[in-house]
Amino acid sequence: MIWLPLFRRLSVFVLLLAGCILLLQPASAETRLSIGSDAPALDISDWLHKSAPGAKAPVTKFEKGKVYVVEFWATWCGPCIQSMPHLAMLQKKFADKDVQIISVTDEDIPTVQEFLAREAKGKDGNVITFNELTQAYSLTADPDGSTHNDYTAAAKLNGIPVAFIVGKDSIVEWIGHPGQMDEPLQQVVDGSWDRKAFAIEYEDEKRFESLQEAISMRIESANGKDLSPKLVSSILSAVDSFVKETKTPRVLKQAKFMQLELRIQFMPNDDLTLASYETVAEFFESRPLELNGLNWGIFELVSNGHIKNRKFAEKLLSSTQKLVEKVPADQVGTVYDTISHIQHFLGDLDSALKSAKLAAAAPDASPDIQAFVSKIEAELAEKQAPK
Repeated sequence: MIWLPLFRRLSVFVLLLAGCILLLQPASAETRLSIGSDAPALDISDWLHKSAPGAKAPVTKFEKGKVYVVEFWATWCGPCIQSMPHLAMLQKKFADKDVQIISVTDEDIPTVQEFLAREAKGKDGNVITFNELTQAYSLTADPDGSTHNDYTAAAKLNGIPVAFIVGKDSIVEWIGHPGQMDEPLQQVVDGSWDRKAFAIEYEDEKRFESLQEAISMRIESANGKDLSPKLVSSILSAVDSFVKETKTPRVLKQAKFMQLELRIQFMPNDDLTLASYETVAEFFESRPLELNGLNWGIFELVSNGHIKNRKFAEKLLSSTQKLVEKVPADQVGTVYDTISHIQHFLGDLDSALKSAKLAAAAPDASPDIQAFVSKIEAELAEKQAPK
């Protein structure tokens, strides 16, 4: 069993279905470190850089009124290394706001020192070492892994880089990729952060990741064979229930995408699948080219016979025709291209020819559109020839 490729020009499902899930196993907020938990005390053996003026090293107890970022990295982790300039920038930005960024690896000191000696690009492209780059914040090593156990393992996370913002009352305020923490950190510092609202979003996200993982495991366990109707029904019911229950718009959007793909995979001709498409299409109101990419991807499944519901093709045509007035003039060809192929599939050769010619005349005409024009003209000539 494989996931059907819905897109030719859109890659949003890649992140959804690639299996890049941080959560190791389903867990409730009560059994893992999460938003609102007391931040575990730090037990870090080696402090390589002290960081900004006023910062302490080592930190064994979080001081009331101060904000800390506990970030996890490794010398072998490309995204972690890419985050280093950003961490340095944030530490400098908040140096006078009682913020201390503490970056932790569980590697041994020789490994870390060898890495720090390597060259890195500094500001304006000048060459410096990673040792110089990371002087701005508290870079540490904790070879026994105790801090990782207290944070990433306790939070049921296995992906790095990941950062924990510890607020002024020593409570975990935020968890996520360090590249996304600018706004949360600013709000934690100025006192405007809504911890309760983010906790709901975070738990919804973790539940969705658990659901993704469970579904992927079920599908993979089929080992290329068709899943039983009972199992398919169970999978779809689980996703439908999640869609009804989640309170977070961003997570709801991801869940509805997965709902659509699963329905196309397992119930392509069901009217509920068409309804699911209409819901997803609403997300692209301000991104017409992406909706065109989605429509093309689904149309390919219609044209190859996976989706046999003619109403789907008709809905795709109606949806794509509305995009003509929404896309930039220099990109309208790709939309007319999609329209012409759907019209051709539906048997409306006259309309298909008009649309194909508009696609061919557009600035972004595809290399093969003229061949499609000729194909339609030949079919029309054959149709109109005397019998």
